[in-house]
Amino acid sequence: MIYVASLNPCIDWQYSLPSLNRGGLNRVNFNRQDIGGKGINVAGCLKNLGFDPMLVGFNFWENGGLLIEEMDRREIRHNLTPAKGSIRVNIKLYENSGEMTELNQPGATVTAAEIKALQESIPGSQSDILVLSGSYPGGVDAGLYAQICQGYPGKTIIDAEGEALRLAISAKPFAIKPNLFELNSSFGLSLKTPAEIYKFCCQQLLSAGVSMVCVSMGASGAVLATSEGGWFSPALPVTVKGLPGAGDSMVAAMVYAIASGLPVAEFLPAIMGAAAASVSKPGTALCNLDEMRQLQENVLQFPIEAL
Repeated sequence: MIYVASLNPCIDWQYSLPSLNRGGLNRVNFNRQDIGGKGINVAGCLKNLGFDPMLVGFNFWENGGLLIEEMDRREIRHNLTPAKGSIRVNIKLYENSGEMTELNQPGATVTAAEIKALQESIPGSQSDILVLSGSYPGGVDAGLYAQICQGYPGKTIIDAEGEALRLAISAKPFAIKPNLFELNSSFGLSLKTPAEIYKFCCQQLLSAGVSMVCVSMGASGAVLATSEGGWFSPALPVTVKGLPGAGDSMVAAMVYAIASGLPVAEFLPAIMGAAAASVSKPGTALCNLDEMRQLQENVLQFPIEAL
């Protein structure tokens, strides 16, 4: 069974405009509203890839019906913990140049009782995979992901940053997927090259008990570090239509590769294929299995030692 945790869901308002006129009037060409959040995106992409994940996490009373309706519409199973407050609203401004500006609300504050109920709602067995992805709402201690990982019988995959990521490392998750900015800012680094990234992952993360680290580098590609070796892949040259969800698609592709029993050397092409397929779609639309497979055939992969 695959479980995906979404602790801080959001409503994404997306606006398309020619260019952002700071301090003046802006006329919008197009807008849309989507239920989002990293965990929700991962669950949605896993559904597109042919899996049947269970979404767990918080849902907020004031407007949580929107999340339930959307998950039911997409036939994504859910066992959400009710909490007081409302789902946060994030605003994304897309300019014709491709630049995106984000305004993200922090989210509601949850109580200790609600956090305990959430932890009790997450089952686990040795064959299960649990994805912990995204930010926390208010009231959550930075070590919550580490607490959930500690002793979890199945495989855990974490996509987080800052103290939440640093603390989670001590719980030895199976895999983590920070982007390069998150990795550098979380550990006070200034890594740039694939070789530098791989060396840090080996010395500080794999040695701490993490089995796999995927570091996305945006338009520069991604690095995969494992006990079996390290690889780098440049990003595929596709027309970018939507950036939200690219990293979440990569997490979903990691789950796909793990659950499908792929050889480790085949993980990164699947991950990069999923990312390229998702950024080729407008808005928050995410890739499906056929799109990922088609593009992963074009992914170039180089052993780190060969660079």
